Amino acid sequence: MSRNKIIIFKLLVLCFVPLLTPAPSLAEITVMHALDMSVQENKAVSHQPKLDNIDVISTPIVARVDSRISGLNTSVLDTLDYKLDAGDAIAIRVFGEDSLNIDVELDGTGVVHYPFLGKLLVSGLSVSSLSQLISNGLADGYLNDPQVNVSIIKYRSFYISGQVNNPGSYAYEPGMNVNKAITLAGGLSGLANEGDIRVVYEGENQSDAIKVTSNAEIHPGDAITIGELGYFFIDGEVENPGRYVFQSGLTLRKAIALAAGFTERAARSKILIIPDSRSSGKKGAMSDMIQPGDSITVEESLF
Repeated sequence: MSRNKIIIFKLLVLCFVPLLTPAPSLAEITVMHALDMSVQENKAVSHQPKLDNIDVISTPIVARVDSRISGLNTSVLDTLDYKLDAGDAIAIRVFGEDSLNIDVELDGTGVVHYPFLGKLLVSGLSVSSLSQLISNGLADGYLNDPQVNVSIIKYRSFYISGQVNNPGSYAYEPGMNVNKAITLAGGLSGLANEGDIRVVYEGENQSDAIKVTSNAEIHPGDAITIGELGYFFIDGEVENPGRYVFQSGLTLRKAIALAAGFTERAARSKILIIPDSRSSGKKGAMSDMIQPGDSITVEESLF
């Protein structure tokens, strides 16, 4: 076969081979496109910048609170937005740097003297914010990538007064509520009015006291007051006149019974009830409700 014929034969083969090869189906084209997109996405992900420590610490508190659903301990959640103040004791630890580890209780200035960094105003910061503050300071010319951890050793106190057996200040514990506070204070006294519990939250005025239930949450610096049931007074023609502890649901009939009943000279239709802090009273009926501070007088019969 001559050289020209060979060339013509090869050209014919090149022309007919594409016609004999089946075209890719629509499904094959789709799969190929999807694979190509996946490769591009993987390339994009591989080039995303990694988050550094600052990104993690600046995560909004709301997002971190959502971690409750993963079983995060409630006491840990308490420290996320807990603001440090006078009376709190904290531990500052820097990994691998024992000379930078300190324990300190905050005083009224709210300032901590820290190695290299000097005076740090700590009051008002959370433990995570303080960790970041120290980490940034040490990273600025002192340490390469310092690993700082701040934890609370002891929380500042809360206060409880009024009708408990041992009123005073007590160290706060995570999860504290009024019931637990009362237990720490030795329980309620015999005159305690469980329906009159008031709390002044830290930073508020006494006039801002809020009436709460025994399950209400308590925080460091809060002040709890347990109210008194109070007294009523009864005199005149009863067997045992005097002062008596008020009881919820007290009626005039029950008040007279507490005073051992009428004497023989009592005028049962002439009973005067004088409300607390008033000079004038009203004629009482047996079903009348008595209030703390009321004074009851049973007059003497003329016959």
